[in-house]
Amino acid sequence: MKKITLFLLGIVLLLNSAKAHQADISSITLVQHNEQWTMQLNAAAAAFQYVVKQQFGENAYTTAEEFNQLLVKHLRKSIDLRVDGKQVEVGHGFVQLAHATSVIFELHSIPVSIQEISIQNQAFKNIHQSRSLFSISKEGLEKKAFVLHKENNYRLDLALQDNAIVENTQKATQSWLMLPSLALLVGFAVYFLWRGAYKRKGLTVTHPS
Repeated sequence: MKKITLFLLGIVLLLNSAKAHQADISSITLVQHNEQWTMQLNAAAAAFQYVVKQQFGENAYTTAEEFNQLLVKHLRKSIDLRVDGKQVEVGHGFVQLAHATSVIFELHSIPVSIQEISIQNQAFKNIHQSRSLFSISKEGLEKKAFVLHKENNYRLDLALQDNAIVENTQKATQSWLMLPSLALLVGFAVYFLWRGAYKRKGLTVTHPS
């Protein structure tokens, strides 16, 4: 079912590139060319215009150059990319304006051998039902796409294994395992605060037998 969903979403993205009518669908791709990495974002021009106006105001720009600068600033702030636990330096970004607009960033400090990739892209989170297709284009790596959406907080934790990219289930499991511990800590904190408040008032706390 998941493969079918990704396949259908891929078709929609292709249609979006041709017609540029789907403002809620975008894509983000990490591309390796020789030893240089870039990050390319594709979306309808309307989507980029919407997020810039939402972030900076209706009259924030008057020229295409000013729009490009604000868009690059917003995307740089909204995207968190980490490789093997270290944040990737996002370098120069430039915009290719069209109905289906592209924004390309140079990436630095990515190691030759990659084991884990984490990415969060909240640039389009205010667009209703926004989804973003994430993929990596690297020689020898199996082509596969994953979806960033509201349910996963527009975040993916991925691992590279045997020339394939897979979801990092270990990190996902650790996140779920932390939830009961966090709830227990919050419960203890609330209890001790409540107990301390009663003691300061000169009251005693009794426990049911």
